Amino acid sequence: MKFLLILSVVAAVALARPEDLYDDSKTNLDVDELVANDRLLKGYASCFLNKGPCTPEGNNIKKFIPDAVENSCQKCTPKLRVLVRKMSNGIKTKLPKEWKDLEALYDPEGKHSSKVDAFLAQTD
Repeated sequence: MKFLLILSVVAAVALARPEDLYDDSKTNLDVDELVANDRLLKGYASCFLNKGPCTPEGNNIKKFIPDAVENSCQKCTPKLRVLVRKMSNGIKTKLPKEWKDLEALYDPEGKHSSKVDAFLAQTD
């Protein structure tokens, strides 16, 4: 019986390994300032669309966009969840054409749009 308990604890720890989360150490953005600045927000949207240059932070975020779209940012740290949610909602609200272009690029068949919308509506 003790063996099963120990095995369960080890399995739980293994499944919750922090190394499974995206690395947010290179993503130090003031997301509120970014969303408030239309020029900066448009620059990041252009980066994510492969239509403009990327900052180091933009490149870091861009790397995990496909997986984040597919899995509702499950591998995101709490910091990244807030950043992705605020930035995405900012683009969706202020730059609707770019948002549609992002949807077409990262979810061309619209398979994940309801999951993305649910994620963006969360406040965790």
